[in-house]
Amino acid sequence: MFNHKQDSGEGKINTLIGKGSVVEGTLRVESSVRIDGRVQGKIFVSDSLTLGPNGVIEADVEVKRAIIGGKVRGNLKASERVELGTKAVVEGDITTKSLIIEEGAIFDGQSLMKGGKISLRTKEERIGQGGIGEDKRGGKGGGGGDKEG
Repeated sequence: MFNHKQDSGEGKINTLIGKGSVVEGTLRVESSVRIDGRVQGKIFVSDSLTLGPNGVIEADVEVKRAIIGGKVRGNLKASERVELGTKAVVEGDITTKSLIIEEGAIFDGQSLMKGGKISLRTKEERIGQGGIGEDKRGGKGGGGGDKEG
């Protein structure tokens, strides 16, 4: 994940938030950023965001590309792609054209990979009243959830 060649056109990292650093508020970065500390609030990055394995984001994020190795609590919107590394934890919805999730990553949310807006539903609405496997259209899937009460 972190050892791949950079895409042509991907900007070099010009902002670094180091381990032990805490940023609260709105972070706007022209070009790319690497976060190894903690950011709380909102994040807007014109190019790439790299979240190191010890980094923590508690914010809604809008970027071109995101490489996640740490923990994100908030919605993540990337115009091109999102990569979740083996130790990534994302609690929130992801909207992007391309989503890569490596084995071991934890993703608790919804993904939207086509145009449109994210439908913000509660966890209970996603699971459905019939249990896991039932969606709002009444369909069943993934086993379970087909008991009638």
